Amino acid sequence: MRYTKLIRTMTLGLALAAPTAMANDVAVKLKCPAGATQVGTKAEGLSCAKIDAAQGTQVAHGEYVAFHPNGVKAAQGQFENGLKVGVWTFFDAAGNKRGTTEFKDGGWDGKRTAYFSNGKPQRIEEYKSGRKHGLTQELSKDGKVVSKAHYDHNRLVSAQ
Repeated sequence: MRYTKLIRTMTLGLALAAPTAMANDVAVKLKCPAGATQVGTKAEGLSCAKIDAAQGTQVAHGEYVAFHPNGVKAAQGQFENGLKVGVWTFFDAAGNKRGTTEFKDGGWDGKRTAYFSNGKPQRIEEYKSGRKHGLTQELSKDGKVVSKAHYDHNRLVSAQ
């Protein structure tokens, strides 16, 4: 009897708290492409998703946004048929940009930049098909190049 009353009280409490908890997610509306709908929560990340007819499953397709526990944006990017594409941006818990990464077919492809807390680049790397390919630079907080290295398909070719 006591357990039944406890369960009813907890269920009622959750039912009353749920709309308030979900109200935080309502404020974030993604621009989903045709055929995709917004799914997820701020706690797990919000994304656009569509049904993959061949698999009968839901796949990420369109915008994606993740949040730190304090509600500040942690990451923002795009999915195409379940794979990361385009430029993704990453933020620290204070909302400062910490990095950007270019994706193609789900893997690193293009420029990847890490930033100092002052907003200036700390490291700039080039990738092709998920492997370091091209110039990698380490920079100081005042923007001066500290070191350079050149890679060819993840193999170091030269360093300065």
